[in-house]
Amino acid sequence: MRIDVKTVKGKKYLQFVDNHGSLFHIGSASDFDSWLISAIMWDQQWIKEYYEKREDFFDLFESEMKKHVLLDDDKIESFGSVRFQSVYSSWEADKRLRVPKTHLFGHLERNENVKQRRWRQLKWCLNEWGSQVQKRLDEISSKQRQLSRKNEVAHSLTEKERKLKILREMQSKIRKITSESIPMVLSIIRETEAKKGSALIEEVIAANAVRNKTPKEESERIIRQLLREGTIYEPSEDHLKKT
Repeated sequence: MRIDVKTVKGKKYLQFVDNHGSLFHIGSASDFDSWLISAIMWDQQWIKEYYEKREDFFDLFESEMKKHVLLDDDKIESFGSVRFQSVYSSWEADKRLRVPKTHLFGHLERNENVKQRRWRQLKWCLNEWGSQVQKRLDEISSKQRQLSRKNEVAHSLTEKERKLKILREMQSKIRKITSESIPMVLSIIRETEAKKGSALIEEVIAANAVRNKTPKEESERIIRQLLREGTIYEPSEDHLKKT
């Protein structure tokens, strides 16, 4: 996670790189709002992973900002509203990027819409400056959501591919075991049929278990497969013969 000042055709611009390496072009480095937006974005990312580095960051951030922007009292106060807001307040992992609720960016006014489900007497209204900053933050939030959805889809596809790979490996293993076991089962049926006229299913299963260490369930599955294919048939109940 970092904030870079890039020079393009002689002009300096701010870029924000989040924890996942996604790049956001914020705006001109000579524009205070660009720095303010970067600070809001960094604060959101910081809460997730860089809690203990907050004060160090803001010291460095303010020092770097002063190299590019002439600060007046309002700008210093607005920046302080980001820097000194309570970091122990309730917070959600996917909280929307918002302009700080200070008198510099808006004001409270009476809420006339009493039909709202969660009506409150007062509502927060942004002024022109606050609306401009919030609009830019909303555009960035939209890009963050798009990238998040892409990452989720990519992860989902990766997980699906992993499961398909496991399934293919299991199917390949089953086919290999079956191809090796079928001749053994047929050999037992032919031998028993030559001696007794037909082979009792239980005798075939038992003989296959002794000779080839084949589990009963596997022998039963192979017998059902051979019956479906018509390679063997049942001349009477529980007896088998080679077709």
